[in-house]
Amino acid sequence: MKKHLILAMVIACVLLITSAALADAWICPKCGQTGNTGNFCPNCATARPSTTKWTCQVCGATGNTGNYCPYCASPKNPTPAASYVTASLKMRVSTRSGPSTGYDELGTYFNNTWQNEKVKVYSKAYGSGVWWLQIEFQTKNGPIRAYTGLKRVNVDINKIPEETCLGYGQMNLAGDVQGYYGPGKNYPYIKKVIPWSSDVSIWASENNYYLVEFYDASMGVQRRAWVPRDWVYVY
Repeated sequence: MKKHLILAMVIACVLLITSAALADAWICPKCGQTGNTGNFCPNCATARPSTTKWTCQVCGATGNTGNYCPYCASPKNPTPAASYVTASLKMRVSTRSGPSTGYDELGTYFNNTWQNEKVKVYSKAYGSGVWWLQIEFQTKNGPIRAYTGLKRVNVDINKIPEETCLGYGQMNLAGDVQGYYGPGKNYPYIKKVIPWSSDVSIWASENNYYLVEFYDASMGVQRRAWVPRDWVYVY
């Protein structure tokens, strides 16, 4: 009788442990392997997804569990925002996608209102014999990051950090894509596409986005655009 009781207790313990393990099992988001119970997928070694809920730093949505906010697509752990200097203008702003006249033109802004406008200055780079500034300003379509000549902005060039190349990579998507005018989906799309598998150099990293530079053979110019970091395979 005692043996049967002990056996029943052992079976009950095994069932309890098994049910607890099954309840804690997870599905690999990369390869689809089911029934995983450890911290890494036994099939492809992908880390177990976090179940800790978090609050979006951009839109304030609570209870998020994935890596991106389901309401505004902002990343769970964005890289810190870059520092900047606020400056007034000396004239209207003529812009390019990069720091020289060898980059494509993006447009001219504040033709009649430049005296009252302010811009954020993020970085400087030397090109075409002059200093260029990466600035951000507001338009009717949203904020834009672009480059303009130092002569157009009332700022102390010595207070602006100089850009350096952060690395190299290749666009890893299967087709052409549109980049953004800044590091996030709150910036407008750039209408001109980035050709698929383009080789790129990386010039800034912010909010899980890269500022990439590439050669656009269709236009015969260098271009820069902001893209999500997971769009780029870094060498």
